[in-house]
Formats: sequence, structure tokens, C-alpha cells
Amino acid sequence: MGTADIAIESLLALAEKHSIVGLFCGEDKPVGRKQIVTPPAIKTEALKKEIAVFQPRSLKTKQIHALIEQLAPDLIVVVAYGKLLPKSLLSLPKYGAINAHASLLPAYRGASPVQHAIINRESQTGVTIMRIDEGLDTGDIICQREIALTDNSDAAEVFTIVESVAATLLLEVVEKLTNSEVKYTKQNDAIASFAPIIEKTDGEFDFTCDANHIVGLVKGLCLWPGAYFTISGRKTKVYMASYSDATATPGQVLSLNPLTIAAVGGSVILEQLMPESRNRMTGTAYAAGLRLAVGDILPQKGDVVD
Repeated sequence: MGTADIAIESLLALAEKHSIVGLFCGEDKPVGRKQIVTPPAIKTEALKKEIAVFQPRSLKTKQIHALIEQLAPDLIVVVAYGKLLPKSLLSLPKYGAINAHASLLPAYRGASPVQHAIINRESQTGVTIMRIDEGLDTGDIICQREIALTDNSDAAEVFTIVESVAATLLLEVVEKLTNSEVKYTKQNDAIASFAPIIEKTDGEFDFTCDANHIVGLVKGLCLWPGAYFTISGRKTKVYMASYSDATATPGQVLSLNPLTIAAVGGSVILEQLMPESRNRMTGTAYAAGLRLAVGDILPQKGDVVD
């Protein structure tokens, strides 16, 4: 059971060594400006392997329960599926159901663990294989593997690493399950943290925000929806940024090459931007277009601009 691209490598790795009786994934959706109905990429890969594909809107129907009973899986593997499994399904397979989650649980339970770890400038994240229970990422831990995060780590890079690590760990766990070698560790709910689903507006910032947080938004939301600020009602998306410890009045232009804007607790070096209805450009070209000068102070969210 998986929908996001991050699940593809796990599906293909498992299919090399095991019989996959079915893939459950999200529905085909309209994509792009022309809203062309497009299947999830994992569906395309499954069909190439002649794996049966199922795309139910809900898992909570009698029909789906009967279907999975008929498929008679020994194990349900979940990777970025996007739906909670009802209790009635968890006991159907001989070995239950397991999930590959992109964090070191109990940290960052929820839909967007990679993004939130990067936004919060964590020094590490990881992958946890857990036994699924009725809660949201609350099941017993089977194994974990750490992934180091650097100041330059962004979501695109980290997802690629997570995809590979998850596939490797799942193969190891499935082998241990079939040999009755798995040990389970309960999660400590008292230290749990959460990673709620990312919304389109979560990337908005101004320079009264913490500088490290702004850089975290740029790197954590680079795949979607992107980080952006607004001047005079026009959005500017930031594709590449880094942190500087230089301090000044939030919004003040400290340098034009590279374009450096003061924020709270430091400054943000804006390396690559895309103003609304324009092409991508360097921060220096952006500054030239606005005729910015060192010492200017950019208007912040809520400021009235003449």
C-alpha cells in the first residue's frame, strides 16, 4: 500500500524477492495546467510488473475487507499510502501489517516528517519500520536507521535517501518476520512529536521571521509548495537560500551580491528566486530589477506600501 513516489523503490525491491498479490494506491488525479488525469507513478511501475492494482477511495468498506480476504496476503506493507488502515484489516494477514515511516519515531509522527525535520533544522532524521496499530504512527518499532542532515540538506535529497533506506530495511524485516526473529519496542508517547500535512500556504514568510526558520522553509518545502515572500501583493518564490549570522533590522538589505536580507537572529542569503510571472533568476538580478540598494528595508507582511 503506497501512493507517493517514495514508495516505488520499496515495491520493486519486494517484488524481486516476493510475490506481490496487489498494490493499493491513491486514485488517478488531474495534473498540470491542462489538468490531465494521471495515475500515480507507482501504479505505472506495478502494471509493468503485472501486479494487480487497486485504488479504493476508502479502506473502511465491507467490499475492501472481502477483497483483501480474497487476496490473502501474508503481510501488508505500507509506505506513504495516505490512508489509515482500519483495525479489521490489521489481523487479516498472517504477519500483520508494517509501515516504513520517514522519521525516527516517536519523533515526527504524521504525514510530512521529512519536511518538518528540515524546516526545524534537525541534525538527523531516519526511517522506522513499525508494526501498524490503530493510531497514527504509534505502533511498536521493529527497526530504525538514522540519516544525517546537514545545513545544505533539502527535501529532494533526503527523500531520495529515505526511499533507498526504506527499501533496504523492509527487505531485512520481511526476512526476519518469516523466520520469527523480529523484536518489538514500544514507543515512548511522552516524547512524541508531530508532522502535520503540509498546506499550500505553509511556505509563506517575511523577514520578521527567524532566519534559520526561513532557510528551513526553503529547503524543506522545495518540492512543494515552495517558500515565498510577498512585496506589494506580488509573490516571490525562493528556490535556494542559505543562512548568515549577520544581524540588522529585519528586512534590511545587507548586500546585493549575493543578495542578503536581515531577518531575526541572522540573515538570509537569497541565491535563486522567481518573482511572480517572471523566470527564475539570481538574487542579485532580482535586486537590480527592484533597484534595491544596501540599507534599504523591504516592506514586511502587513506593511502599507505607497
